Amino acid sequence: MQMAFDLISDLNIIHSLDWEGQPTSLSCVIAGNISQDRHVLLETVEHLSKHYKTVFVIDGHLDHKGNLLEIANSYKELKSQMSQIENVVFLHDNVAIATDVAIVACNGWWTYDFDPQIDGDQAERLLKEDWQCNDTELANIYALAYSDARYLTTSIEKLQEYKEIKKIVIVTNTVPHPNLIHDTDTRDSVRFNLLGNSLINQCILADKRKLIDTWAFGHYHHPVDEIMSGIRFVSNPRYNLEDAWDRLPYNPKKIFIDRD
Repeated sequence: MQMAFDLISDLNIIHSLDWEGQPTSLSCVIAGNISQDRHVLLETVEHLSKHYKTVFVIDGHLDHKGNLLEIANSYKELKSQMSQIENVVFLHDNVAIATDVAIVACNGWWTYDFDPQIDGDQAERLLKEDWQCNDTELANIYALAYSDARYLTTSIEKLQEYKEIKKIVIVTNTVPHPNLIHDTDTRDSVRFNLLGNSLINQCILADKRKLIDTWAFGHYHHPVDEIMSGIRFVSNPRYNLEDAWDRLPYNPKKIFIDRD
């Protein structure tokens, strides 16, 4: 028997979404970065909720842009807003269980040292310029990255105790391992350190029963689907080409989880 869901991420929506005829599964997983406009974000999630029996959502960094000084309030507000949309499960601090499959998720954020060979200070300076961040906001991001990594590890540890859990699906917005990034333009760029969290994949060490089956993620604008250490790492981003997003074809990627 199999569980299936549509994987969606990095919609980067500016106006609206038409998902008519797109679903290939009863459920979908959104791996973050829907829209920096909170109204558009909620409108998009509500639209998707009308096309799926269940919509599982984790936030991306884009979904909090402009709210980094008040990030705790941003999360609190987003959680409250998501709870008002039927068929939607917001996965922040919330493990979802579908029969014998657990879905664990977090944003992931950045530790600025995804590649230790690249100067982390350069990445911070780049983010300051791109987002007009101050030092407090940069520190908040690092604190979130550390907290998310710890949350994943703690959640994986606890799930080992539940014998009814046969598989775990992890969902993050940011990239879980630097080896998943292959294009040379990205690897040679300072932006590489703004793609992932160097601490987050340590949660795999807590998986004593080898339950982690699939790790879905977003943020990186190239699709990935490969196996590392017995885990499938997969992404399905919508390529963001400035304002041309609504003219580019984009389809969900159907993910199957084999149940033992």
